[in-house]
Amino acid sequence: MQKLVDKIDSQSVIKFSDIDYFGDQKSWISTGSPVLDYNLRTMGYPSGIVEVRGASQSGKTTFSLEALKAVMNTYKDRAIPVILSSERRDNRELAEMIGLDVDNVLIAKTRTIEKVFSEIARIVDEVNDMWSESEIEERPRFLFVWDSLGQTVSRQEAETMDTRKNAKAGTKDEDKNAAMGAAARAIAFGLRGTAGLIDDNDLTLFIINRAYDNIGSVGKSSYGGKAMEFWPTIRLELARVEGYKSGEDEIGQRTQVYTVKTDFDRPKQKFSVEIGYGYGIVLGKDDIEFGIKHGILKKHGAYGAKFNEKLSWQNRKDLYKLYEDKNPMLKVLLAKLTKKAHELVRAERAARLEK
Repeated sequence: MQKLVDKIDSQSVIKFSDIDYFGDQKSWISTGSPVLDYNLRTMGYPSGIVEVRGASQSGKTTFSLEALKAVMNTYKDRAIPVILSSERRDNRELAEMIGLDVDNVLIAKTRTIEKVFSEIARIVDEVNDMWSESEIEERPRFLFVWDSLGQTVSRQEAETMDTRKNAKAGTKDEDKNAAMGAAARAIAFGLRGTAGLIDDNDLTLFIINRAYDNIGSVGKSSYGGKAMEFWPTIRLELARVEGYKSGEDEIGQRTQVYTVKTDFDRPKQKFSVEIGYGYGIVLGKDDIEFGIKHGILKKHGAYGAKFNEKLSWQNRKDLYKLYEDKNPMLKVLLAKLTKKAHELVRAERAARLEK
């Protein structure tokens, strides 16, 4: 078989055993949760198309802001973070509370699906032109957050809404069916084009989507149809499971992360992430146990832990106070936990490949 591969063309024809989709990834963007990175068996979000869907208040916006923060922290001056905004609800205050450098994030107003994809292509072209004239050797790292697919209409639907006041554009059913078909075609066409951009660039398209219950059957659906089932490398569904209180005030929540689809591990698994209101993704029970297990943290009380004698908490209220005070040691701790999680992912993957 190897002789055949060598004879034909080792660049375009290879053995199946030589495929390493994980190893071929250009780069990664941490989810903001060390244990979620580890549980996904990745180092976060890959270059490619990622969909995060869920009902209102499930944590979708928080996950997207954490991704924007991570790409800027990891890739510094070569990070190109862009929000493709269709909802017109860009919460600058929340972003700043979470710690996002809003001065260095672009907002592109995108009413239609076609506009979303044309803006992606336009920004990529403009940045690459700038890069070619610079002395920066490393390539730009693009992160586009589409907020959100469910609120973005097709050009045909937008034109129908604009003209309906002055002209009758068919029956409501005809309008609805035409709009759905136009949206599905626009999404499928746009994702194909974006996949080509991803091949040539270091780019992640993070799509926020809404999940809704299927009427008359079990399960949930989301906007985007077959194209959204096919193109994403990772599809996550978020659900708020429970809230956390301090006295009478609710200060955070536990969000369940369900892997609808992943190209890196077994799908249909469920994990948990803790979100602190105003703080973003915070260290949860699983992260603390992970840190204790691997010697980064020492157990301190029923819920608490100690970190290098410089940082400690005994309960969730104490931990949230550290976030409120923006304690700088939290960043150091998060970096250590994330580094360890990624080391384990690489080591475990290498061990599996050796077998």
